[in-house]
Amino acid sequence: MKKIIFLLLLISTVVYSNDLKNLKNFYHEEVTEREYTVVRAKILSIPYDDVGEKRDIPIESDIRYQHVKIKLLNGDFKGEIFTLRNTIDQINPYKLILKKGEDILLYQYEKNGKLEGLKIFERSKERPLFAMICAFIFFMVLIGGKKGFKAFITLLLTVLCVIFILIPLILRGYSPIPMTILCVVGITVMTIFMVGGINRKSYAGILGTILGTLIAGALAVWVSNYSNLVGMGSEDMQALVYGSNGKFLNYRGILFSGIIIGALGAIMDVAISISSSMWEIESLNKDISNYQLAKSGMNIGKDIMGAMSNTLILAYVGSSLSLILVFMSYKLSFYEIINLDMVATEIIRSIAGSIGLVLSIPATILVVILLRKKNSRG
Repeated sequence: MKKIIFLLLLISTVVYSNDLKNLKNFYHEEVTEREYTVVRAKILSIPYDDVGEKRDIPIESDIRYQHVKIKLLNGDFKGEIFTLRNTIDQINPYKLILKKGEDILLYQYEKNGKLEGLKIFERSKERPLFAMICAFIFFMVLIGGKKGFKAFITLLLTVLCVIFILIPLILRGYSPIPMTILCVVGITVMTIFMVGGINRKSYAGILGTILGTLIAGALAVWVSNYSNLVGMGSEDMQALVYGSNGKFLNYRGILFSGIIIGALGAIMDVAISISSSMWEIESLNKDISNYQLAKSGMNIGKDIMGAMSNTLILAYVGSSLSLILVFMSYKLSFYEIINLDMVATEIIRSIAGSIGLVLSIPATILVVILLRKKNSRG
């Protein structure tokens, strides 16, 4: 079995080697089409600032200005100093009010090697984000040891697989659902084998995860077709329509792909927990019958089911909390809310994932029973 898996990995590497080159060219093409580059700069001083001014007379305009003196930290004009104007609309809830010493990001426009303009984009936030990521890796390795390090590697490979393989293939016009299923299978096999090793416990976890994820995806497709969802309920998807430069994309397929990927983590957690527990019981009592082993697996699954279903649904609720507050503040009725495309999409996303999670429990139990040695009791 190990030889077969190694051979499949080798074949996959050869098959995808040419695609990865094409994906590199794809990203290069996308970047070269942009009219600007993003550069970092430090604010040296703010010579003029009327943001905090207090006036006794009525203000006719809610526009305020900052003139900021900045020094470019990277790019073709690194080290050069400029003074820019930051326009602040006081009515806008998200207004960028800058302070001395901050690092900011700029759009840099240049033509034929000459600088044509600079525009303030956003504060630089990558340093605290990278610090949090490093803290996450540190605690994962500190507490998990060798397995924690393996878990981090699998997480990194999962992110790279989605960003550098799945997303470019979808943008190139490939059907999202088959590509997502292949990606899910690859991520599941890679994660469980690396963390749990190549053994029957891992085989059961892999098959249970794949079955549960496919059930969630199939259910989402059926309900979405029945309710006539088109996958255009979110602002992100609408922005994708305008930003795809006329490319034809399967937006409903992208919606289903998001549902499948969103359910994968929770389903994988349930499947590997059930599989690991059942094989531990089997190793302690070789004479346990299939019925008793399956019953123990179901008892374990019932305990996991409630917590993981709450985890999955609360994750979706948390990401949509601001939207829920908007509905409540405008006092929309229940039927108005539930029939909105974006709300129906989130309900299908959470419920389909939860059903896939629940059904992955008996699926994993069945696989474990089928993988038991022949000399075990029936």
